[in-house]
Amino acid sequence: MNEEILSKKGLKITRARKSIISILEELDQPISAENLYKIFKEKEKGNLSTIYRNLKTLTDKDVVEIACEVDGISYYRLKQKKHKHSIICKKCGKIIPIENCPMGQIQSKLEDTTGFKIESHILEFRGICPECQKKEEK
Repeated sequence: MNEEILSKKGLKITRARKSIISILEELDQPISAENLYKIFKEKEKGNLSTIYRNLKTLTDKDVVEIACEVDGISYYRLKQKKHKHSIICKKCGKIIPIENCPMGQIQSKLEDTTGFKIESHILEFRGICPECQKKEEK
């Protein structure tokens, strides 16, 4: 499957790229490059720059997307046919995906009024998760 994804995008099939895609497929939450590297180095040889370089290439080719940014750190996930948005806890950093995109009508209206063909958008909500709220009450 990973080889198919890479070849469809015209990318060279490398062990590092296959491993990165495999790791991202197993995750249910976006992951930072640093945390991805911690998992990657258990399976493959390479360094953190290998991760950043490949994430850039995979992002440029629409295989991977930046799901959100928290405190200047980008969190990555595999790009899906149906994109997702996130709600992020400001206390613990938990990232919860929002399944339905509320931006459809706004995007259509923007395209109509500006003439742009909008290819993507990012929507993030930030707040405090229920667990952190309970901790604050104590």
